Amino acid sequence: MSSGEPATKKSKTEALPEHLSGIPEETKKVLIEIDAVQNEIDGLNEKASEEILKTRVFVSHHSQEYIHSLMAPMKDDNLLYSVLNGSGALRVEQKYNLLRRPQYEKRCEMIKKIPNFWCTAFLNHPQLSSIIDESEEQALAHLSNIEVDEFDDIKSGFRLRFFFTPNEFFENEKIEKEYNLGDTPSTTGTTIRWKEGKNLGKKGDSSSPLSFFEWLSENVDPAHDDIAEVIKDDMWPNPLQYYLLPEMEETGDDFEELIDDEEGLEEVDDEGGSDGEENDA
Repeated sequence: MSSGEPATKKSKTEALPEHLSGIPEETKKVLIEIDAVQNEIDGLNEKASEEILKTRVFVSHHSQEYIHSLMAPMKDDNLLYSVLNGSGALRVEQKYNLLRRPQYEKRCEMIKKIPNFWCTAFLNHPQLSSIIDESEEQALAHLSNIEVDEFDDIKSGFRLRFFFTPNEFFENEKIEKEYNLGDTPSTTGTTIRWKEGKNLGKKGDSSSPLSFFEWLSENVDPAHDDIAEVIKDDMWPNPLQYYLLPEMEETGDDFEELIDDEEGLEEVDDEGGSDGEENDA
């Protein structure tokens, strides 16, 4: 006997973390696309780690006969071991830096479609959130993109680039910080062109830790620049995890459910349609 009502279909937003359950459907789809690209990046990272390990094991196992046969004139086995081991790992890093670049670029384009993505990710990060006050949060809402670019040789330095939409605080569309880690470490950065009365780079309290925009305005000694390291080594590799939830374990489980549910939505819809036909029969 027919109920006369269409079968209930599962909502596509039910599997999102609770605080994101009301986001638009289009935003949810972009999050799923970002997660797919992030999985590709994570896969490349795993392959890089495996290759580096194999390189080190190879050098370790051949540290006597291989080194002596190749570079006996050096008369310094320890030095040669270090050179071979380090250069092998470096070549792997250089290779995978190039392989990851298209994925990072693709991810950046997707992130631009998510309102306040970077601001949310920063505020959910346990270390970065502690250096962002309310006035800075308003400015950070205009952060549209971030790029991290390591120098070609990996070891000698890197650049951080921050892209902003037009805002009431400063004129710059791009702010860059460059870290040179050679024999004489140094930092150089873009001069921020603050609008009148909106300078967030001078809080007047030298005894307090640097806030985010104070850090962005100053050239901090690379050896003591924890903020740059956090952005380069923690935020940049996987910002999605910080966008989703502060509680990382819960976030991971919830987002896996989101991905699983998205893949099975068509099956759920088909089953719903079949039930409706059976009820009408």
